[in-house]
Amino acid sequence: AALPVDSLVFLQHRAESLTLRDRGVLVSSQAGYLCFWSITGVKHGCFYAPEQPGERVLIMSSDQIKNSILVSGDTKGCLQIWDISSYAVDIQSQSACEQPPLLQRWSAHSRPLVCVEVLHVADREFLLTASADGSAGLWTRDGDHVGCFGQLETWSITGPATYHRRRHDKLIEDPAEMDSSSSDFRNLKTHHHQLMGVNSFICLQPPRPHPSSAEDMSLCLNHEDLNGSKRKLTESKK
Repeated sequence: AALPVDSLVFLQHRAESLTLRDRGVLVSSQAGYLCFWSITGVKHGCFYAPEQPGERVLIMSSDQIKNSILVSGDTKGCLQIWDISSYAVDIQSQSACEQPPLLQRWSAHSRPLVCVEVLHVADREFLLTASADGSAGLWTRDGDHVGCFGQLETWSITGPATYHRRRHDKLIEDPAEMDSSSSDFRNLKTHHHQLMGVNSFICLQPPRPHPSSAEDMSLCLNHEDLNGSKRKLTESKK
């Protein structure tokens, strides 16, 4: 029986290339397997992405400037970064089940990942994530946790010293795990209820007349809650 498709991502750079457009330009996620397809429907590679068996990949993203990486998020809350710069581009030497190089893998949230987006800021790549538990966070490509939206402690995307914690530290995503008397707990709990039902976001970076002014940075998070009303959360540093 055919498996339902959980997610799709279109590799824009490949599609615009005369030499790559007939290779793997569309990636589908089905029961945890990521499959690369050409525009003619030919499969150019397929592999299982989650670390644990029986998981699914609900969301994917890529750096659309080069399509050198593919980011996948699974139902365990784990994030994977794959090197696809040479994957599904030469079918003659590509095994149908060969896996591309895995660059990074870490646990980003305690619940399934429902959104992920690759951002380019100040010549660096960041990952914006959202989970089924209502939390949203920002990460470096290496897996360092820049911060969570709505947390009490402020952070700056251009200031590594303000980053919240390293990926190897224990991530507290469940408010029940924190001290209920702390202000951090109260802030996280309130933010958790505000974000319940996150199912999409859009990252906006307004054009600047002076690109060298990297400190003027704004990230906007748009989402719909359970009642369908729209809110916007903004973390900015001016």
